[in-house]
Amino acid sequence: MAMAVCVSAAALDATHSVVVKAKSGAETEFKFADEPLAFFSEGQIVFSANNGLQSLMLDLADFESFYVKSSQGGVNDAELQRAVFAVTPEAVTVQHLAAGAAVKVYNVAGVELISATTDAEGAATISITHLTSGTYILSADNYSFKFTK
Repeated sequence: MAMAVCVSAAALDATHSVVVKAKSGAETEFKFADEPLAFFSEGQIVFSANNGLQSLMLDLADFESFYVKSSQGGVNDAELQRAVFAVTPEAVTVQHLAAGAAVKVYNVAGVELISATTDAEGAATISITHLTSGTYILSADNYSFKFTK
């Protein structure tokens, strides 16, 4: 699933999420600090929050459906076991991937810059504080998307 993410203040404890269901049936969750707004632009749907500082761009051809949820009660993320990604200016955090999955950050030329392996719970955090401003590609398990720092 090709996705682009530009997230400046997201954290795994954020209260709002966009849950995306790919055509394969796999669900992925992207967390936002504020409730995201959605709009369409050039074959993509864009979710934006936190006064435009957080955005998620999805190619319309790559997914089947999506919904926005709030973490106010209900089933918690650990019970759902869907992949969860959060990108902040300091780190990329993943949860609910396979244990031992490779998590890699590449520059747009395809050069691997950083890598990590998920722990027994399928979680990993990669510091990106040393990266300069720009666009990067995150590859983890069967997921790959762009993010902007």
